[in-house]
Amino acid sequence: MVPFRYGDKGIMATIGYRSAVVQLPHQVRVRGTLAWLAWFALHLVTLLGGRNRISALVNLSWRYLTWRNGSSGIIGDHPPASPSPPNRTAATPAPDRRRWQP
Repeated sequence: MVPFRYGDKGIMATIGYRSAVVQLPHQVRVRGTLAWLAWFALHLVTLLGGRNRISALVNLSWRYLTWRNGSSGIIGDHPPASPSPPNRTAATPAPDRRRWQP
């Protein structure tokens, strides 16, 4: 058995349309289109099998070409909005807040 040895390859993240950030070992930092292309290439190279690479290339290319044409927001779970209190006018009396007693 060979003992495990960690090798830091860096950090990559896409942050928008044709934009990414990359931090490689030894504090090498790249951002913008060049970083996005590096992220894109790394993801294609690390996939196993030619069919997976072609499928990912087609899918990522399609998303790149149609990015601005559709909504691409991240939507999460939000609690339902609480109903706003009704507008009261002088004609509608305020509810009686006294407790009912038999």
